[in-house]
Amino acid sequence: MASGSFGSDFLESPHTLARYGRLLSLDPDVVACRRQLWENTLIGRIVDTRKLSVQLLQRLLDHFWRLQGRVVVEEIGSLLAFHFALHSDMESVLKANPWNIRGTLLVLQRWQPSMAIEQVEFLSVDLWLQLHFIPIELFYRDMVGIIGSAFGELLAIDWNPVRQQQRDFFRVLVRIRLDDPLIPGLFVRTNQRESHWIQARFEKVFHVCYRCGILGHSIDTYRLPLRVVRDRLEITCLRYTATDRITMLAHRAEPCFTSALRAFANTSWNRTTRFNVIDDGNELELVYGTDRRSSVDSEQDSMVHIHDDYTCSLPSALPTSSAEDSATVTSAGLLAIERHLGTLGLILRTRREMC
Repeated sequence: MASGSFGSDFLESPHTLARYGRLLSLDPDVVACRRQLWENTLIGRIVDTRKLSVQLLQRLLDHFWRLQGRVVVEEIGSLLAFHFALHSDMESVLKANPWNIRGTLLVLQRWQPSMAIEQVEFLSVDLWLQLHFIPIELFYRDMVGIIGSAFGELLAIDWNPVRQQQRDFFRVLVRIRLDDPLIPGLFVRTNQRESHWIQARFEKVFHVCYRCGILGHSIDTYRLPLRVVRDRLEITCLRYTATDRITMLAHRAEPCFTSALRAFANTSWNRTTRFNVIDDGNELELVYGTDRRSSVDSEQDSMVHIHDDYTCSLPSALPTSSAEDSATVTSAGLLAIERHLGTLGLILRTRREMC
């Protein structure tokens, strides 16, 4: 007869048996050895309906993160594991969490002992938020904190009196729930007759639904009734207030969720030119193209890849044709490509800015 200890609720119900199973004791040395392999590991999730392959992620992150050591990306079920050779690299990557990779939001957290895949939850994310169109008389730290706390759990205020004189918006760090819609802004009532709209713009956010305000999918993915969208937004606003009632205003002439939610939204005067690396050999395929859409789903559509090391934007003042022109050059002719870009007025910048 097996022996064991049970809680007082072991046979609480007369119709069902409480969870009852064998206790298997593992070798502590083996468990400690296995856990040591995971000490420098981050667990991640891509908050997007679009998925990136492990091979693509590995190649992109080798460029983006510029680590001192090596990182290995591994897919474990619906999650991603990032194994770092150096603890300092892991800490620097986690400090900049979340990351925007090819227009998708990569959210990271530390690996914890006894963590099961099904039990890992990504409930919230910390995002820097820009507050635009704040009335000049409200330009002081305490007021910015009051306004910022209406968009999420306020974690920090980016306040520097010298730097603040050089920009017309304020930055606050807030923690938001991933299943909540982004709060696009709020009305500030300065007197009995006037209400002023303050626009929120989220950094590192590129893929957001313009119907429901949820991160990670487009307006064509889910078609929630507008009544449900309005109620969810109101519940989210109520979550970040100390009272149990709030006042909501509507401006029917303006849409609620727009590209203004993105702090680094693509501009309509940028066109797209792409350089794709040909795998078989040391050749580069030079492709000229343009994307005339008013809103672009991901930042990769506004970037140019040159040998996987550079990006550039093509000014819209240049003449383009409806069809794409292409030419193939060798990697030895990369300098000639750069000269050609210079004659076209292209602006080169390191690809690291994509993050």
